[in-house]
Amino acid sequence: MRRATAAVLCTLLVLAWAAPARAAVWAEPEITSLAGSLVPGEGNWLELPWTIVWQIDGSALGTPLDPRAVERLPNGNTLVTSRDSRGVYEFSPAGTVVWSYTTADDPLLTPFHASRTPSGTTLIVDRWQECVFEVNAAGTVIWRYGVPDDPTHQGDDDLEPPDPGELLDPFMATRLPNGNTLIAENQACRVLEVRTSDYVPGGENDGYTAASVVWQYGVIGELGSAHDYADGYLDWPKYASRLANGNTLVADEAANVVLEITPAGQVIWTYGTRGVPGDAAGYLNEPASAERLADGTTLITDGKNDRVIRVDPDGEIVWEYSAASLLGLDDDGLIGPRRAIITDSGSILIADEGHDRLIELGYQATGTGTSASLDCGLPGARKQFSAITVTADAPEDTRVDVAYSIDGAAWQTLTGTALPAATYGTLIRYRVTLATTRLDVTPRLLAVSIAYEAAPEQNSDDPGDGEGTGGDDDDDDGGDGGTPARRPTRPRPSAPVSSGTKDAGVGYAEVEEVTVEEGLSGALTAQRGWMMSSITTGALTDGTPGTSAPAPSPEGLALLGVIYASGVLSVPTGALLARMLYRVRTAPPLTEA
Repeated sequence: MRRATAAVLCTLLVLAWAAPARAAVWAEPEITSLAGSLVPGEGNWLELPWTIVWQIDGSALGTPLDPRAVERLPNGNTLVTSRDSRGVYEFSPAGTVVWSYTTADDPLLTPFHASRTPSGTTLIVDRWQECVFEVNAAGTVIWRYGVPDDPTHQGDDDLEPPDPGELLDPFMATRLPNGNTLIAENQACRVLEVRTSDYVPGGENDGYTAASVVWQYGVIGELGSAHDYADGYLDWPKYASRLANGNTLVADEAANVVLEITPAGQVIWTYGTRGVPGDAAGYLNEPASAERLADGTTLITDGKNDRVIRVDPDGEIVWEYSAASLLGLDDDGLIGPRRAIITDSGSILIADEGHDRLIELGYQATGTGTSASLDCGLPGARKQFSAITVTADAPEDTRVDVAYSIDGAAWQTLTGTALPAATYGTLIRYRVTLATTRLDVTPRLLAVSIAYEAAPEQNSDDPGDGEGTGGDDDDDDGGDGGTPARRPTRPRPSAPVSSGTKDAGVGYAEVEEVTVEEGLSGALTAQRGWMMSSITTGALTDGTPGTSAPAPSPEGLALLGVIYASGVLSVPTGALLARMLYRVRTAPPLTEA
């Protein structure tokens, strides 16, 4: 039995010696994310964090900003509706006011919403003057709906049905692609579409008739709560927008719901529970606005919950910004947000009324993750590192850069995946930098693999090898000054290709459990001394390689003694086997990724 076992050992060692060198890959290096750099994603990856890329507050005006609405213009400027300062302001990216319409310009009293039309004019909602009007760049009123000088309708709280051309408590308005104007009328409990072209300055009711309202949802003065929130009724609609499919999206504040309504008045989608405020999934608390995005999700400004959420068509929250979430930002979150939009660059612009500011959220431009010093499962052993492979999701306009350091040396930039030839060392670190010019998407670092092999034994004239075999006086002081003997110059493999299926807890004398894998194809491999263990490529892990392993069993050591005594193995081969046992004993335990 012992001779048979010895024969198996001899066969394995000969196969390993004769086989060509094969690179091992360590597939579970630790990433240590630096402060203010990369952050863990929702899955097992690292990515650039969210950050505040732009903000502005009342200091830009010298008065409270009190933002009620915000819009990012095609020229890159930002249009803000300020109630307390009683003005509409266009800010440059540098925070400079480049255009305004204020209370000094008649008839503005209390603006609640403003939007820029395709023709370059500005549509303004004056809540307490109960009108919507349009001004050109010079500030001249060129259109309106509502009677701003009617004392019977200035800031009253009654629900008297307005006459044609009159409004009761308008909150927002937008110009539709067909040229009409969509208005959310708060206390009137309705959303209406009016024919813009009916306007006749100086005419009776400014030219408007009952027929000027070409579409309406809600019944004037009839609260939805009085009708068990049946379809066809609204409470206090704060915001409305016309979708590309022709439907209308309405944020009904008092009903705590967002609705999608067809032209025929059918509600086909809702988020929130009508009449029931709440902050749990499926609930809202006084939503102030809603925006349908290109991917089918809906961005909702959830006012009294102090948050902005993004929900998918199934009603699942896929993104949230609030004091509870913060997205990793050093920020106070939101207080009573009034409006949130997605810009063309993909950032999220929020009118944060309670903090008297506008903030714009996007991805940080660059971030870096640096690994710990890795021994790749060969502690203290000299290795030849050959490649670093980074698996990343890098969309257009993003970049992934890699650098490495050997044994604490200066960082070297890696071009491609291959390291320079003859890159030797004991420990390796890598650094991955993600960069983007986009605000709506971030590159993701998924996994990193390092290709290496144990360094071949070197000639004594190689300054990288401090060992010699001649002149040693056996006192472990490195020799007696004699001339070191040269090692054989024939090429030798760095490691056997045997890979095994060996359990780390099994005595290493049970060599019959070790098998030879010819191809080592498919699974990546992690080297453990002179042993190879098959592992699969996984995503990044937070763990570090182990630092200890069970010592060889007493039976294994006894078998080694028997092999030496029997003379079955030559002294050089026996020495190799002894080295194998020693390296396995001091290597980390075999693990699976």
